[in-house]
Amino acid sequence: KKYTPVYLSFLPGLDSEEKQVFEATVYYLVKIASNKAKYRQEILDVLNEKISQTGYNPEFREYIKQQLQNISLKNN
Repeated sequence: KKYTPVYLSFLPGLDSEEKQVFEATVYYLVKIASNKAKYRQEILDVLNEKISQTGYNPEFREYIKQQLQNISLKNN
């Protein structure tokens, strides 16, 4: 039986049009990435992929960028 990381169940929230759902999703993903080194790169890859998507909500893109800075500041 293969273990599925919990953070994968949060990913659909990144596509939510509801700001509150989106921000909560990013918050939890960033929290997991900050505390679990083994998932950090995977989560960073997912978030970076989202901000590079054309047509992605600009406000959400900026929110992700801000949160990514928080991760890099904490882990340097």
